[in-house]
Amino acid sequence: MILAFSTSSPRIGLALFSETGECCGSREFDGEGAVNRTFLELDDLLAAHGVPLSQVRGFIADVGPGSFAGVKAGVTFAKVLGQACGRLVAGVSSFDLIARDRPVAIPSRRGQYFVRHPSGEIEITDQVPAEAVGYGTAFSTPEYPMASKASDWALATRLRERSAPWGEPAQLVAEYRLEPSITPPKKPYPAERA
Repeated sequence: MILAFSTSSPRIGLALFSETGECCGSREFDGEGAVNRTFLELDDLLAAHGVPLSQVRGFIADVGPGSFAGVKAGVTFAKVLGQACGRLVAGVSSFDLIARDRPVAIPSRRGQYFVRHPSGEIEITDQVPAEAVGYGTAFSTPEYPMASKASDWALATRLRERSAPWGEPAQLVAEYRLEPSITPPKKPYPAERA
């Protein structure tokens, strides 16, 4: 079995795949309290299908772009579980977890979007193409990244052959398109505290 996480958007998803790429079960829920709930939902998903964690042969993470904290959480889940279980991990773009054959728009910051076109070109724009799918204020009917769409990445031959995109947990990295917007402290902490 292969387990996929999508935590890059306001909608969190988990999916369990057979080694032929068939989705055996999935869970989706709103992202509030996502860290704790993800592990509870993971436990429930595995139990519902009678699969112990030891039978999961690989972990797939949504590597973004998307929410900085959400992407970081999903990549960390996959890395920690991969390392703890001695399994391989893979990353898949949140664009691919929405659609592959249409323009996909994912919120960036300040009313802008990352738009990936079917050609693979990615731009940052405030003008979302009319035919695009995605989420954010530009969409009345949002489409979030869904872990259950990771089936193409979950094929057993890729896992057995250890070919791309599978690798060791330490090799998995997030796909951050922008630097995180953090503000340095106005008054730095003293080097030594009394």
